[in-house]
This record gives sequence, structure tokens and C-alpha cells, in this order.
Amino acid sequence: MKNFRKIISLCLVMCMIIALFASCGTKEKSGTEETDVQTEDTEEIDENVDEENVATKQKVIGSEVSGAAIADTVTSVQRSVINYAVVEDPADFDPFANTQTKETLVGFYQPLAYVIKGEVVGCLMKDYTISDDGLIMDGELYDYITDTDGNNIKASDVVFSWEMGEEITHIGTTGFVDKFEATGDYTFRITFKQPLAIGQMDKLTKWNVVSEKAYSEHDMHTDPVPTGPYKLTKYTSGYLTTYEKRDDYWQTDTSKLVARDMANVDVINFYVIPESAQRTIALKNGSIDASVGITNEDLPFFDESEDFWLFGVPDDLSLDLIPNCDEGRLTSDVNLRRAIFYAISNEAILESVYGGNGSVNHDLAPNWAVGYNPDWDNETDNYYTYDPEKAKEYLAETSYNGEELIILVNNSPTLTNAAQLINALLEQVGIKTKISVTDPAIIKETYADKTAWDLYITMDATNTYWIDAINGFLTKDKTTWEGSGNFWMDPEAQEMINTYKQVANATPENFEIMRDYFIDNALCKSMVNPLTYVVVPSWTSGVCLSMKKCFTPGGSTYTEE
Repeated sequence: MKNFRKIISLCLVMCMIIALFASCGTKEKSGTEETDVQTEDTEEIDENVDEENVATKQKVIGSEVSGAAIADTVTSVQRSVINYAVVEDPADFDPFANTQTKETLVGFYQPLAYVIKGEVVGCLMKDYTISDDGLIMDGELYDYITDTDGNNIKASDVVFSWEMGEEITHIGTTGFVDKFEATGDYTFRITFKQPLAIGQMDKLTKWNVVSEKAYSEHDMHTDPVPTGPYKLTKYTSGYLTTYEKRDDYWQTDTSKLVARDMANVDVINFYVIPESAQRTIALKNGSIDASVGITNEDLPFFDESEDFWLFGVPDDLSLDLIPNCDEGRLTSDVNLRRAIFYAISNEAILESVYGGNGSVNHDLAPNWAVGYNPDWDNETDNYYTYDPEKAKEYLAETSYNGEELIILVNNSPTLTNAAQLINALLEQVGIKTKISVTDPAIIKETYADKTAWDLYITMDATNTYWIDAINGFLTKDKTTWEGSGNFWMDPEAQEMINTYKQVANATPENFEIMRDYFIDNALCKSMVNPLTYVVVPSWTSGVCLSMKKCFTPGGSTYTEE
């Protein structure tokens, strides 16, 4: 404990305690009335609120459960209007210029299915089967899907949308899809080049499907024709997007709907407010009801307010440290990598860099990832728990002689502050480092140069599955050179990934084997999974999340009209 306190004290002296967050009002509105968003400050936020307690005082840490994470009491009424502040303007409504990741497209365009906590939940797709050898997927659509023009969506439209998605959106399925074809009016078949792997169902299902006829008759950049429960009624670039609930939405059987496709609000006004401080002001004066992206310094007001509650969402990205395993680098020595990993305190990074808002990782992926074993949370030794004395023991087994290791990092404040803390932690055990701060525009080029760095600090996505964290940077399939993202060249690792990521082989036993291999060889240290926050009004009884874990107004539930 003394060592940990020493670290925190050191960070304070270095002015490194920074809480940086960006994520995805109480006046009622009725009808289609818009509100004039007021961002003039009306009250100073109490800057003396103890920020260390922000994370523990939040009302709920969210996760997706059938498309919705529900609060303590679920009472649902049809809400007339909700005014929601977002950071990003949709800018373009073309279904193939966008994916389902934008907040303003949830409940508008629709995919074949959603993958929620690893389960494929149909949207336009009624059912599907995968052959025993994993090489063929047969799918069936509902035969009554219609868009806002009344066009019936058929399998030929699905094939058209997939082709357009690959051409324009680059949805990334051509690497494993051999053929995509309609086999009937409402049935289709996908033939794979290799057995279907975990994570590929996400790519197969999350692109937008529209009518080929509608796409040819409309300029969907400005005149969209969606299949979802909402239609566009107003758009002012850089300011406002308004959706209204469709009276003719095709899916009337609510038992077949996930929360994302519900329309629990008649009118949704998406206001573009880029700055957190402006969003905070608008929430306080009632101009808007809910907001993404409230930064840490603005959170205490909402945490203390009876008019709002905070919904904390684990980020898709985790803070990772990747060692360069090329034989020409000092970090090719496994004992030096082990010494580095033991010298780094995930807890110190969480507190210093993220203000305590998040969780420490005990594996290469955060504990919400599908396939993660909960027992890993309780391990005290197998994932390089902070131990400076053990770090020194491993360091003594190396030929390291005080050389400076290069830490590569882009110039984001979060990553550079993490790099400074890691520099200080490694210094404590006798490992010297030099931080190389690189512009994001060229960092990929620098990262590809195995002579340019020893340690790389980055934010990596896990998305849905535990194995994504390994597959993301330790497979040669993701790099432009022969080898993995950390220049680890063992063919056994590649074969293990290729085998265990197949749906048929993705078992807990195989995951344990693979995890032990990567930990024993000290191939990566995933450190922190931060939280992002949504501020919602107190009359929200349940928060629905999109596939990118953003607040979905139409799928959420409310206690006031």
C-alpha cells in the first residue's frame, strides 16, 4: 500500500491527475414543438465537489441486456418529445455513407440483425441457420417489411445493400464471404471462404438494408427512405435533426422487437452541441433533456441533482500497452517484458488518468466481453498484478543495462498522460524510457517500423467478444507486414487464433489455453477500461443502448409523458 500511495503522490506532484471523458432537462415538451436551446450559463457548477467519489456515486453502470439496460423500477409510458444533445451531426443520410454506429441513425435504418452480448437477435432477418462445417449461412426475412415509401423489402434488396455496403461503406466482409445470393423472394444464402469465425457475425449483420427501388428513386443523402420505426421530418445542418414516429411501421408484433427498434417517443430532436460545457448549461436550463459526452468536471452537478441520473457505460476501447517483440529490440526478452508489466499499476493509471471512472483490466479484454471468465477478476498473480519487487527480480534476469526504451504514443492528452505515468512507474524499478509523442496522422506508419519503438500505448477495441482483443493486434491478418501487431512471429500463435476463433472451437477450455499462452509470453498488458457517461432525466426508467453503446431515446423507457 505504501508503494501505491507513493505512486499517487508522485502523480500529484507531476500534475498528472486528470479526468478526461467523452461518451456517447426536466421540462416537458409536447407535440412536435422544438425548443430553443439555451447555452447561456445560469449557474456556476460547484468545483469543490469531491471528484474522487463521482464514479462510486453514479446510479448505475450500464450494460446491454436484450438491447436495454433497465433501472431499478421500470415504468413505461409513451413520451411525446425528447430533446437530446449529441456531439456529431449526421451530415449525410445515405445508408451506405454511414453504418449503424451513429446515434442519429438508430431506429432509422435497420440491419439484418443485432449482436447483443454475443447473441444474434433478428431485426429484418426472421431466422437463420449455419451449416455444420461453418461454410454456409441460410437466412430468411420477414415477408412484410416495408420502408417509408411502402416498398416491400426482399432478399434481392439485401444482396443489393450488401454489395453497396462493401463498395461504399467498406463493411469488411469480402475477406471471408465467397458469395452472397438471393435464393427466393425472402431467403438468401451466404457462402464463406473458411468456417465462420466469432466476430464475423457482427460484420455480416450490422450494415444498413434499404430498397433498391427507393435508392434509385431518391437522393438518400438528403431524402432518406428508411425501414425503421422513425422517419426524418426536419434537418438543419449543424443544429437539429428531428425524427417522428411512423404510423405505418412494419413490425407490429412487439414480442419480435428488441428495445432499439421500439418507438417509445413520438418526436426525437437531436441537437448538435459540440462542447460539454454548453451541453451542461442546456441541461441545467431545461433546453435539452438528455446528453452524451459530459466531461468529468461537469459530472458532479448531475450526480447531486434530483432531476437527472448518470448512466455509466463501459467503453469499447481499453488502454493497452504493446511491447515490440522483434528480435532486434531489447523488449524481445520475455523477462524484460514481464518486468515492465509487473512495474505498472493499472489502479494508479485508472485513478490518475481517468479519475477513477472505469475499471482495471485483468485480462487482454475487459470483463464484459463475451467469452470472458469471471474467475479472472479474482486472480492475484496470473495477469501481472502490480508488484515492483517482482519486476526487479525479472529485470535482474535480463541483460538490460539502463538503455532508454522508446514509448510510442499519439498526442491525445489521455494517452500522453498515461505515458508519463508509465514512465514514472518504470523509473521506480530501474527501467528508463523516452516518450515519443507522434501525430495521429503518421503514427500507424511509425508503428509499422519495428526499429522505431519498444512500447506502444494505444486504445484498442474489444467490441463484443473476448477473442477480439487478441485477434485485433496479435494476428498477422491485421497488419501490412509479415507478423502480428507486436512483431511476435511464432506460427503457433497464429494457428491458435485461427483455430479458436472459429465458432465450433470457441470453448472456455480453448480460451484458457490461448490466454495462458499470451500471458506466459507477456505479449500485451491491457490496463484500463474507461467509463463514458450519459446524463438522462429522472423520468427515465430504463436506458437503451445502441450497438455503439450510445443512448437510444426511442428504445428507452419513461415515467412521464
